[in-house]
Amino acid sequence: MKIECIRTLNGPNVYSYRPVLLMRFDLGNLFERESREFQSFNEKLLTLLPGIKDHHCSLGRPGGFLTRLEEGTYFGHVVEHVALELTALAGIGQSHGKTRHDSGSIYNVAIEFRAEHASTFLLKQAVKDFVPQEILNRPKQGFGVPIQDWINRQLRSRIRESLTEPRSQQRGYVEPGYINVLLNEHERGRRDHSDGLWALFMLELWHRQFIDQPANLTQTHQPTVTSALN
Repeated sequence: MKIECIRTLNGPNVYSYRPVLLMRFDLGNLFERESREFQSFNEKLLTLLPGIKDHHCSLGRPGGFLTRLEEGTYFGHVVEHVALELTALAGIGQSHGKTRHDSGSIYNVAIEFRAEHASTFLLKQAVKDFVPQEILNRPKQGFGVPIQDWINRQLRSRIRESLTEPRSQQRGYVEPGYINVLLNEHERGRRDHSDGLWALFMLELWHRQFIDQPANLTQTHQPTVTSALN
């Protein structure tokens, strides 16, 4: 396992509307290996971090992550929950994290944080047994966000839907016809409008969250890009 970089995303992003620490790392020979493949791994993990058994995960209930461990889950997902538990034990935790496969054996893990430097340290601790010290302790490095990949794959239909809905096209910021040109040219491969489409998409999500529904600011739930589009 090799950490490529850890980056702070201070504003709304594809993982959360709150600031997150984003770690990009290479699973190496653990790629496509599952937790159930390693004898006693789950038991040892729960002995070291018993609080993990209460993590909800995507199942939305206490013990959800434990179920995923027993069924078999990838190690990128394990790193996310180890980091969340370490920050919780340190009293600086947030309950929201995301793990996303990038390409090949590369994964991105994002966790919300309350104390940036302490959470960065604990994020590194989540993988310290797999990563050489010279990589763990090197200065922070930036990396490019894979916007083009998100637009062309995971968020393609969502972006078109959100930018062509009547409420979006009636805002008056950009001519609807121009938005349709950008979408059509990009989807047909005639021109790369990734940056422009992403900016419009973020503007629309911001408008829905903070202008259309200002009451959301007082709610305690943790919105995501998907929930903001509902």
